[in-house]
Amino acid sequence: MNEPPPVHDTVFSSEQLNKRFYNQFKSEHALALGQLHGVVNNDDATAYITTLLLRLIVLYFLQGQGLLDNDPDYLFNRLQRVRQWSGPDCFYREYLLPLFNALYTGQPIALAQKIGLGHLPHVEIPLFQPDPLELRSPLLLIEDAMFFRLFDFFSSYQWQLDHQLEPQKDTLQPSILAYIFEQHSDQKQTGTYYTQEDIALYITGYTILPRLLLKIAEDLPETFGEHASCWQLLKTQPERYIHQTVCTTAYLPEETEREYQQRKVRYHDVLDRLKTGSIHNIVDLITYNLNLQRFTTDILMNIQEPAFLLLFLKNLKQITILDPTCGSGAFLLAAMQLLQPLYTLCLERLDVLVTTSINQQDACLSIIIEERQQQQYHPTRQHYILTLIAQHNLYGVDLAPEAINICRLRLYLARLASIKHIEDIQPWSTLTFNIHTGNALVGTIWNADLDTHATITAPTQPTIEHSQQHSFHWQQTFPEVFSAGGFDVIVGNPPYLEYSKIKGEYTIDGYEEKSCGNIYAAIIERSLALCRPYHSQLGLIVPISLCGSQRFTALRQLLVEKHSALWLANFEIFPCRLFEGAFQRLSILLASQQAQPVPPTLHVTRIHRWYSAERPYLLSLLHYTQVQQLQLYLPLVFPKLASSQQELILQQLQQVANKKTIGITMCDQPTEYYVYYQEATNYWAKAVCHVPFYKKNGQVMNPPHGRFLFFADQQTAQNVMAILNSSLFYLWFATFADGFHLSHALVKNFPLNQDLLCSPELGILAQRLEQDILVHARLSTRNTQHKEPTSKSGHMIELTEYYMRHSKPILDDIDRVLATYYRFNPHDLDFVLHYDEKHRLTGPRKKHKGQSSISNILYK
Repeated sequence: MNEPPPVHDTVFSSEQLNKRFYNQFKSEHALALGQLHGVVNNDDATAYITTLLLRLIVLYFLQGQGLLDNDPDYLFNRLQRVRQWSGPDCFYREYLLPLFNALYTGQPIALAQKIGLGHLPHVEIPLFQPDPLELRSPLLLIEDAMFFRLFDFFSSYQWQLDHQLEPQKDTLQPSILAYIFEQHSDQKQTGTYYTQEDIALYITGYTILPRLLLKIAEDLPETFGEHASCWQLLKTQPERYIHQTVCTTAYLPEETEREYQQRKVRYHDVLDRLKTGSIHNIVDLITYNLNLQRFTTDILMNIQEPAFLLLFLKNLKQITILDPTCGSGAFLLAAMQLLQPLYTLCLERLDVLVTTSINQQDACLSIIIEERQQQQYHPTRQHYILTLIAQHNLYGVDLAPEAINICRLRLYLARLASIKHIEDIQPWSTLTFNIHTGNALVGTIWNADLDTHATITAPTQPTIEHSQQHSFHWQQTFPEVFSAGGFDVIVGNPPYLEYSKIKGEYTIDGYEEKSCGNIYAAIIERSLALCRPYHSQLGLIVPISLCGSQRFTALRQLLVEKHSALWLANFEIFPCRLFEGAFQRLSILLASQQAQPVPPTLHVTRIHRWYSAERPYLLSLLHYTQVQQLQLYLPLVFPKLASSQQELILQQLQQVANKKTIGITMCDQPTEYYVYYQEATNYWAKAVCHVPFYKKNGQVMNPPHGRFLFFADQQTAQNVMAILNSSLFYLWFATFADGFHLSHALVKNFPLNQDLLCSPELGILAQRLEQDILVHARLSTRNTQHKEPTSKSGHMIELTEYYMRHSKPILDDIDRVLATYYRFNPHDLDFVLHYDEKHRLTGPRKKHKGQSSISNILYK
């Protein structure tokens, strides 16, 4: 492995900066409420201060771009002028409100010459239009002290509109608007969470770029044939397309020696595949997690045929990207960030070729001239590109009008980033948005279905937004998209919300989701219907229940039937989680529909755990394993695999067991010989041969969320208990479960070599294990609050915490016995013994932000 340049992770530094800013923003918000006068209703005051602060943030972006009288300190300088010439506490009513009106209407109000508004743009941003509270509260007043304090706070940061520039220290970008909005929303109630930029960029990158390349391959098959010149790029400079994190010879934060060696092996495996030319199709670029953006850019840089560039430009203009639950626009802005440099490079290369390679009679010349004429209507080329992207490429729908407003605002500000002169600014109304408020799940896709469409069930709550009460008809709203058959790319982070929580507000009909019970499943189904058949990509973040839960079996089957290739990257919530506040184990789902008929392929990752220091490297280290025997997982599930070796181990289990399972060995009725196990598993499957002690409010009872397995004799029960605690069973659990809940069906279906039931060696180890578990147990007393909000008392619970990691040496001996009976080779045994060892054996750590904590306990 060669040593690459150091990793500079601007994405994560900006995420941390947004958090730091927002924490102080909350404090300033609370202080500002105390300096707002003339408002009686507290809710009105809180909402107004939020609106006012968002307005000021937008003003800081405008003045940072030099678009407010060409003065980078416009607001602070005007505050001082007003105070000097008009006296204290006049800035808000006499200057700030007229400023908002001037920016919105383009008609400045005449002020005293000494404190005039100056040279301002007509932006027409809806956020600046008069707030209802301003219109009905003539005595509304805000003290100057608040603005001095706010401007001092805001001025401690740099403000940058252009996301193409690498931000300097303490530089905020318009993503802060989305961050503030998402933090202010009721995430638990709506099931929506702020999507970090690296996740949005990963999903958009591995959906949009493959679709663009596949569109070229459909029109020019020879361009991406096995021996095409583009694949020579991979062969001649292979390291250029392997992510820096994979290449580095240095140890990554928290990386163990074993992980380092595994990363080294993967690096050389990918490197060899690239050098030998065995990677020569677009699907492999996703599977091997290669730098697809760099590959696409290099193709455009090296191509010498204007016709290819014009075709690529045509496909850029035509590609349609939808986020059906777009929120404040994380995925749409990520798509814009991805597309902008491709447009730029394509046009720049055409500029070069038109002067060096194109004959004056060439048919391409007239197209290029026409393209240049289109650009002349815009102040800059980047303004032209950003307008194209906003009006032709990006589509979004969301239930929340406030989220739609933020999304549109971010798109408009992105276009302003290309402006250097105030007079070049075009107002809001000149940009056509394909971003709409509406219910993505209710309404028709095709106009032909309008006549038969049933109206939405009336909401039972009077507070439901108007947008939730009415259907959203897709072809009617986006006719140009459906004239081409549907969307090319659909991306997003749909709500994780049980259907039972919203069916009183609106009903959805015709979805398999009703049996699934969660809104995200309906969004997947709707997305499949909105995609352009055989010519589309899908990229969504969904709960990990999609992979294995029985209620999603039909949806998994639908995904396999509809796609030629699927990828699932899986993520835990312990010790850290992807989204703050979201206690959801998640999967990133990528899917491809291709024109040519090919057998569907499924590629999966292990279930990822990480510490906070590892988070910046998480996505670049994703390693997909192709599932070779999908038909073995019936009913259909998507297993979570760390490598192909894991699948071979599972196949060996099933082959040796010869269709025998733990369930076959169990008794139908209770007996005196049993195993008790805790359903909450996480790092350890915790099982014992007695009823755990549990006392609640002085009453001894069986602990909650536990299950019993009954057997005919003591030795069978003890040996099964040993198996359930083994690392081999944990591997089985990690492959098929959701990372936390150990279902009774999964226990009963474990492939069991019947000879293990009478193994004396295993019986001895089982007895040692149970004794060792008790030796390391610790008594604990807890006082928990009732869930009912009216209750003030708590439950007094006495229990024993079991620290299973202390018993790992005995568990290793148990796994060695199992390896003999299942005929594992030494490499298989080594894999089992060390699977997820890093996190299973690590004791409690100091909790960081974004890091989860929970005890791995078995109640006794």
